Amino acid sequence: MKRFLKKDKLLVLLALLALLVSLVPIAGRMQTEENNKYYECVLDYSSLRAMARQSEMSEDEWLDLFRSLGVDKVALSEASALDLHQSAAIPVHAMTVKKAMENYGWEDSYPAEVAAWLRESTDVSDCLIWTETAAGYEWILDAFTARFEDFEAKTYLEGEHGFLFIQQQKNGMKGEKLLDLCLGIWPDTVELLERHGYEIIPRTVTKKDMNGTKFAAAYIDVLKHYDAPYFMNSGKELVGYESDEGWDMLVQYLNESGASVAMMEQNDQSLNLTWPGIEDLLNETGYHGVRVFNEWAYIQNRYQYCGYEGPEEITNTFFRAIAERNCKIIYLKMILEPDNDVSWDADEKEWTYVTDPADYEKMLKDQRPAHLPTSFCRPRGVTFRCSRSMTAPNTMARMAAGMAPRRIRALLLEATPWYTKSPRPFRPIIAASTAQETV
Repeated sequence: MKRFLKKDKLLVLLALLALLVSLVPIAGRMQTEENNKYYECVLDYSSLRAMARQSEMSEDEWLDLFRSLGVDKVALSEASALDLHQSAAIPVHAMTVKKAMENYGWEDSYPAEVAAWLRESTDVSDCLIWTETAAGYEWILDAFTARFEDFEAKTYLEGEHGFLFIQQQKNGMKGEKLLDLCLGIWPDTVELLERHGYEIIPRTVTKKDMNGTKFAAAYIDVLKHYDAPYFMNSGKELVGYESDEGWDMLVQYLNESGASVAMMEQNDQSLNLTWPGIEDLLNETGYHGVRVFNEWAYIQNRYQYCGYEGPEEITNTFFRAIAERNCKIIYLKMILEPDNDVSWDADEKEWTYVTDPADYEKMLKDQRPAHLPTSFCRPRGVTFRCSRSMTAPNTMARMAAGMAPRRIRALLLEATPWYTKSPRPFRPIIAASTAQETV
């Protein structure tokens, strides 16, 4: 051996160098495995609010409960004028002219100038928005102006009562359609969630022909304001997709902020929900994405399922999403009673929810599937963000092996972990003797 070392010092040096190079992918593998033990829960506020209305606890009490269970992020959807109208707690009313004039004596409900607008209207799609506070009036008017190109409306403000009369716009968009445009997050809701210590992740819904540069700029300003760690798209298009400038704004924001593109699983859990241009977006942002397990209605409905007495099967479903399909975010919704209709055309307003706090504590606090004896992951923490720009370990191993003697080269290639393009983790988070069935 000594003679060998003296004879070919260069060969030994190359072997040691190759060994050191091989440690790089191994260290990366270990770090990845460590990060893969973490996951986060993001609370769906609209689902919590619907459940809280049916319970004996207040919304504040429910928010405190989930916060005590380690949930510190909440997804909050931007509201349209119609969304605001449907919330009894928000002093905003939105309706078409036909709806506004359907009651006997309707003229007495409005100032003379506003009543004249309604009488003179010749298009049933014209609409009226009125608020019970001057601040609400200013907020809505500013939102329409900021988000819609060349927005026009007749306005009237008297004391605390404000009115917007919206007719067909210059681009041909009917007034009624604008009632669906997402305007932003209502300030009172923000105050409520921040008071309870939640980090807000804003969501919006894109609408066709209302998803250009101005809409993208306004929504990205919202994301910046809340320093959102995830970009959760919703609607039929990516934010800003209808204009090149809007698209560039989104790409620039994601690259500069480091926010991850949230890829929601489809309801059959095979692939992710996609939008036109999503592959280009991921490519232009270094594949900075994270997979999200969405609690679809049929998952919410798995209460007292498979012979369990409570939400154990929902916890099992979380486990499979994290351990088998590399989901790093649980998009948390409230538990539905077993007898609900959860078909695709079901009316969500008819749903009834489980309102026992103990069930939610069991679902989140155990952090383990019911049929396994140990915890399946560590407490919620930072989410690992994958990037395809990383040099794959097998590529690095080949580089190292190319510089090593034949015998060492063989050992390097056999010992190096091989990454695949599969979205699954590299190994299960826990060792389990039994295979886990797919949801």
